[in-house]
Amino acid sequence: DLAEFAVDSRILRLRGTGWADPERAGGGAPAGLVAQLRLSEFALDPAGVFAAPLAFADGVLDLRLGLAPLTLEIGQIAARGAAPAPGAPAPGLRGRARVAAAAAGWEVAVDVAVDAIAHDRLLAAWPLGLAPATRRWLAGNVLTGTLRDVRAALRLHPGQEPLIAIGGDFDGAEVRVLPRQPPIRDGAGYIVLHERAYTLVLDAGRLDPGAGGPIDVAGSVFRVPDVTLRPARAEIDLVARGSVAATLALLAAPPFGLARPAGGTPDPGTGSVSVAGRIELPLIARLAAPDIAFDLEGEIGDFRSDGLLAGHELAADRLALAAASGGEVVIAGRARLDGVPLEGRWSRPAAPGGGAGRVAGTVELSPRFVAAFRLPVAPGTVEGAAAADFTIDFPAGGAAPRLRLTSDLAGLGLRLAEAGWSKPGPARGRLLVEGTLGRPVELARLLIEAPGLMAEGTARLASADRPAAAEFARLRLGDWLDGRVEVASRDGAPAISVRGGTLDLRAMPAAGVAAGTGRAGRAPAPVELVLDRLVISDKIALTDFRASLVSAGGLAGRFHGLLNGEVALEGRAEPVDGRTALRVTAADGGAVLRAAGFFGRARGGALDLVLLPRRDGPGQEGRLRISGGMRVQDAPVLASLLSAISVVGLIEQMAGPGIAFSEVEADLRLTPAGIEIANGTALGPSMGVTLAGIYAAGSGRVDIQGVISPLYLLNAAGGLFSRRGEGLFGFTYRIRGEAANPRIDVNPLSVLTPGMFRDIFRAAPPRLAE
Repeated sequence: DLAEFAVDSRILRLRGTGWADPERAGGGAPAGLVAQLRLSEFALDPAGVFAAPLAFADGVLDLRLGLAPLTLEIGQIAARGAAPAPGAPAPGLRGRARVAAAAAGWEVAVDVAVDAIAHDRLLAAWPLGLAPATRRWLAGNVLTGTLRDVRAALRLHPGQEPLIAIGGDFDGAEVRVLPRQPPIRDGAGYIVLHERAYTLVLDAGRLDPGAGGPIDVAGSVFRVPDVTLRPARAEIDLVARGSVAATLALLAAPPFGLARPAGGTPDPGTGSVSVAGRIELPLIARLAAPDIAFDLEGEIGDFRSDGLLAGHELAADRLALAAASGGEVVIAGRARLDGVPLEGRWSRPAAPGGGAGRVAGTVELSPRFVAAFRLPVAPGTVEGAAAADFTIDFPAGGAAPRLRLTSDLAGLGLRLAEAGWSKPGPARGRLLVEGTLGRPVELARLLIEAPGLMAEGTARLASADRPAAAEFARLRLGDWLDGRVEVASRDGAPAISVRGGTLDLRAMPAAGVAAGTGRAGRAPAPVELVLDRLVISDKIALTDFRASLVSAGGLAGRFHGLLNGEVALEGRAEPVDGRTALRVTAADGGAVLRAAGFFGRARGGALDLVLLPRRDGPGQEGRLRISGGMRVQDAPVLASLLSAISVVGLIEQMAGPGIAFSEVEADLRLTPAGIEIANGTALGPSMGVTLAGIYAAGSGRVDIQGVISPLYLLNAAGGLFSRRGEGLFGFTYRIRGEAANPRIDVNPLSVLTPGMFRDIFRAAPPRLAE
């Protein structure tokens, strides 16, 4: 019986020894050994088992060795490791084990507990032949950290795979979960390795993608269901919270490679992102995006960005976020663009290289939309609200986003006061906008259709250094304007230029606004007109028309053109009671009447024509005056009239030098239905003529009546008792039928009736309304 002995200055105490075989009394081979070893400054260094020797300061080992069958039992091992630094607590090791030789092989059961152990010491204590793939992953991806309260167990049974269980808490860990992604820092939580499954649970930890601050990943779980697979696969139940910029930077980096929604915009916006879901990937060195499967959902809160759409702020209280491999990355919800409500969905293929994505949704068209995009329209032009569908495509490489917007305009009231056009809110129409949202916004196609309006062209919205402008290759307003129109913002008001096309005064509505309202307090809006044709009636038009006007409670300015391409006219527009009055002058009034088709040959006289838009419908009304002497030749209708009253001298005079009229006047009303003449007079020394009637544009028929007074210079002496233009004696006449070949009726008895009684022989003049 040995009480104790020394081995290399280390003390080995044996006690309670018993060498007697209980089945063989009287001695013989020893049956077993029970021992306690007190150790100091020792190391475990079995060759080929550990990566490095495991050193301890001191310890106690209780063991029992049985020989029949051969069994080694360690009742306890308690050891204190070397202190990692002066003054620091020394980690402790506790454990027990049983090793037995069975008929089929060794049976091993080991249980170990460690108070605390650094990550590198754990890897050193990890047996090299035990789950080598898992050990290699831990060595390459768990960079720092301390394990505490570690429990480990090993079970070996003949003919079966080893059973391993390790569990413990950790803190101060730095773990790289994905290659080419930032590691998780300040990680804390616990790990469990049970049989084939390895699990790491994070109670705390953060990622730093390099932009936007850290991402909190507390609550995430990293799991390897089977560490024995080649390669092993990992499952990550991700829980993450961070800023928008940090989340987008993380998704943009390899191996995800998902572009930012703004196509690379350096400032995608502010807000908080929370996301949860599953990521699956193989534990291989060269991990690529197609190797990763993920399904994530979350939300973005309190989002603000002025970088997604240049010069505009996009804001949202809450947006839903979803991403799935093999599918799409989606951000959706309600937002505000410069205060304008919208609802949209940004999406792009989840695979790398799928572009920067697309936004699709609806936006409110309203006065605040006009203000947000600084559209060149006057206040009061837009009222109410309509929904518009839009898509915005973000090209890869940071090019300007491409916009497409459509709407039926239901609910949106539109009004062009200067044009006398409006669309009630309930009326439907069509709006199509296509362009790029850069600086400035460029609209390559702008189409507006509504009752009485069609405009198609291009536009540029206002930017810091350029005003808004629009150019319509074709604009139709009712039946009165069809041309090319340019609109630009000038001093806060739209400047309008009409280049080419036709303007029909017959169908033009009363333009402008009521006097004293509408444009008060704002700068006048300039209007430039360069027209191919300005239509006054079905047979009267101005060609090569030019006008430079301003719009302020009506149009004001000067214009000029050629009447039916022959005679030069000029004039001026002036606002009167909120309407636009036109005053037209010509040096040769006779040539004007000749070009208008009233006479075959006429010359002389100064023309002055004033027209006002009608208040009770489309068209104009006004007064015509020719003074200074006009001569008429070759007038078939007048010749027929003179022939009917047998005034031979006047017929010969018309064929010669012409009949002279010193003054011509008439009240006119021009409408789409035709021309209505009232109080018409033509006065000259040879004759006086009054007329009143209509010319119907649709049928080409005339119905005119009046009085012709020969020798008016003498006959007018009785004018005190008759109408202006009618002498004391005169013939009543009526011209009816086709304008090219009318029927002329003269009442010869009317010449015997003094002017004061002449109305007995004539009816009231015809009216267009009749």
